[in-house]
Amino acid sequence: SLSAAPGMMLNDKTLAYVKLSYEAGKFDFPLSDSKINKSVSGFGYGAGLRTEINKTTFLETEIKQVNYKKFTYKSTDITPSATVGSVGVVFKF
Repeated sequence: SLSAAPGMMLNDKTLAYVKLSYEAGKFDFPLSDSKINKSVSGFGYGAGLRTEINKTTFLETEIKQVNYKKFTYKSTDITPSATVGSVGVVFKF
């Protein structure tokens, strides 16, 4: 994933941001008679909040939608996508 996330301070401790990203990975899916294993890429967009707990620690929450490029498997078009939510702690050094 490679992303840009411009933001705006809501107050002195909380940043709201939007995120645009390029995504790449593997699509693996087992079938009864075979397995789909395909490299995929696409673009994502989302939004998040980062709140300062202290000068070096932040709490972050984000939601992102990723849409990958369509590919064909045995004459069937497949368009993978994912909605990802995350909560984390960010440390500043």
